[in-house]
Amino acid sequence: MGATFERARSRRGLLWLAAAKIVVLVLVFDPGGNVAFDLPKSLASRVIEWATGALLITALLAHGRGIVPRTRLHAAVAGLAAVSAVAAIFAAEPYVAIFGEQDRYLGLTFLADMLILYLAIAVAVRTHRDVAVLLGAVAAAGGVAGGYALVQALGADPFAWAVDPRGRPFATFGNPDQFGHFISVLFGVTFGAAIGATRRGRRAIAAAGALAALGIAAIVATRGTLVGVGGALASVVTIRPPTRRGALAGAAATIAIAGVLLATPLGQRAVATVQGGALSDRITLYGIAARATLARPLLGFGPDNFRAAFVEHRTVDSLAILSAGPQTSAHDWLLDASTTTGLIGLAALLILVGLGTVELAGLARARPEVGLPLLVGWSAYWANGLVDVGSVAVGWFPWLALGVAAALRGTRRETAARRVPRWLGPTIAIVALAGMATGARAFVANEEAWASAEASHFGEAQAAVTLADRAAARDGGRADNWNRLGLALESQGRWSDAAVAYRAAASRERHEPVYWANLARALARVALAGETGVQNDAIAAAREATVVDPNAPLGHLTLAEIATLFGRCELARSEAARAAALQSGHDDAVARAAACH
Repeated sequence: MGATFERARSRRGLLWLAAAKIVVLVLVFDPGGNVAFDLPKSLASRVIEWATGALLITALLAHGRGIVPRTRLHAAVAGLAAVSAVAAIFAAEPYVAIFGEQDRYLGLTFLADMLILYLAIAVAVRTHRDVAVLLGAVAAAGGVAGGYALVQALGADPFAWAVDPRGRPFATFGNPDQFGHFISVLFGVTFGAAIGATRRGRRAIAAAGALAALGIAAIVATRGTLVGVGGALASVVTIRPPTRRGALAGAAATIAIAGVLLATPLGQRAVATVQGGALSDRITLYGIAARATLARPLLGFGPDNFRAAFVEHRTVDSLAILSAGPQTSAHDWLLDASTTTGLIGLAALLILVGLGTVELAGLARARPEVGLPLLVGWSAYWANGLVDVGSVAVGWFPWLALGVAAALRGTRRETAARRVPRWLGPTIAIVALAGMATGARAFVANEEAWASAEASHFGEAQAAVTLADRAAARDGGRADNWNRLGLALESQGRWSDAAVAYRAAASRERHEPVYWANLARALARVALAGETGVQNDAIAAAREATVVDPNAPLGHLTLAEIATLFGRCELARSEAARAAALQSGHDDAVARAAACH
């Protein structure tokens, strides 16, 4: 009779691959890439995804389906995945729905990655020690990220960033709000571990970790972290109601810590929020998300398609508050879900969150040493997410918690290992290796896009074109690579070629007005060079910019500019007036249109 799966190397391999994925998603970044943070994280996670998938298939073939625990969580997970897949079919931007928005990458590919992580953890975790491996990975990654944040705060960052991190460090996340979200989760995990620990030494270490997380949070100054910390504390009080003495001690400690935090950047931002000075942007954004949800109530605009929803439903008043640039998130997981996957997707997510909370609460009561860290971290994640954006760097945590809950709360009917054909293992390994290499082209293209931008900055026009062309060839589905190629070609005065590149960008992401505006200006240059029949194409491209984002000035300014060039004065004046009505500061465009003859 063969060995049981509990002693199998493949089980331990799955466990350590899951831990490695956590570390990778938190710590990996590439200063030499055009997208320095989320894309490298996604691509590195994809490498581990293929290895994990190969091990899972091997384990299932050798040990049977009995290694997968039976739990009601599977139905909720499958429901969310099914709704997301259907929503992607009807998405406003199908490519974005599959691969995710630029700088976010939260499309179906990320969901598939997380489903494999969930299943791997559900299969691999058997004991408290297994959970300790995963939580140790969280703590280790948090320690490194926190250390890097301190380096940034002290002005000793070895890398040069477009935004100075000394004011609000962003560590390995690239965004202080996303880093703050992770800090709230890290606080929840360490605080839960301190409460659930049965040994004094472990309790002291976990408590020190929780205090360290609060210290980093004070520097990063993300207000959502306070919401996450509040959610963490509420879950602890709910699952373990304190005695009267404990409540008094806890209240005193909370007041003392709050008093210290008030003197920090985090405290100052929190006070400004309470005074009402920093809420208008979120309220405006929430209103836009709600209108978009009502416009497509069933399946929404598609996974990670919030940008398309935003440009269609932003209002004139929102310009002064949110600026002209499109938003890619509602800064609230409820509204993000309703906007991108509709009310059906929101319902599926709420069922999963509710059921996950019940299972984690049961685990916390039965096995507090492992259950409390996960439950408290889970509570911090969703509470913070009510006022923050989602990201690949933090979005793995719910799947970690659900996987452990499935593993330790589910039931199994395992059988002894059975023989599998010798050729099958190498075949699976070859397929996995091929899959692991699929992200290499996107990684290289990301670095070439950044090198092209640098070449343009230093006036190396031909190098900029060559590098941008390579990036577009390697990762042609991403619209921004084509737009960058168009910009590089512009620098050489190759307007016709630039127009081709801009058209490729606009066809891949139709809801981005910048691509249409760039196409219109390039076509206008081609027309001015004497090519007949292009004027109408230039006007049509500029009109499309106004259609996809009617309440932003960019498209109207572009259309007014081109109409003036071609002597279509009535159109120029009306569009210039529209841009000026939308946003002040466009007097020059109005004057040029008025002088049209």
